[in-house]
Amino acid sequence: MDLVSSIAKNSKLTIDLTGNTLQCDCRALPFLRWMNENKYIFLNIHSYKCVSENEAIIKLNNLPKTMQEIDKECKSYTVLITCLSVAITACGIAIATGLIYRYRWKIRYLYYLSKADITVINQSILVHKLKSTMLLLAFQKLTFVSSRTVVYHNLR
Repeated sequence: MDLVSSIAKNSKLTIDLTGNTLQCDCRALPFLRWMNENKYIFLNIHSYKCVSENEAIIKLNNLPKTMQEIDKECKSYTVLITCLSVAITACGIAIATGLIYRYRWKIRYLYYLSKADITVINQSILVHKLKSTMLLLAFQKLTFVSSRTVVYHNLR
């Protein structure tokens, strides 16, 4: 195409594609750009027509706008889709990590409870065992604190 451009500049070469229907797709985009840069070579460029991939006939009377539309259709959004997928996955991992961290003691308790050999007859017995275990742990902490506390009398 550069050879044709240089020949056209040096001589009076003109090209007339009036009866030909061009293709308006991603493969023809470089040719359409070259056509736009070298408008002076083409006769009756405003009467040219092209056929898009969906069989629509487009007049090339506004070639820059037509090139923009074709370029927009030909762009690949792979990078955008990949970045959004990574961001959504990272947010999901962050939320899951936060929830695990928030409920780590309950998860640990349930883990050790599942390791113990407990047969559950019904749900109320399990709830009763959980409450009694928690009360026992709280009582043990309270007795540890109260046995280590020093009481001062007459501090005035």
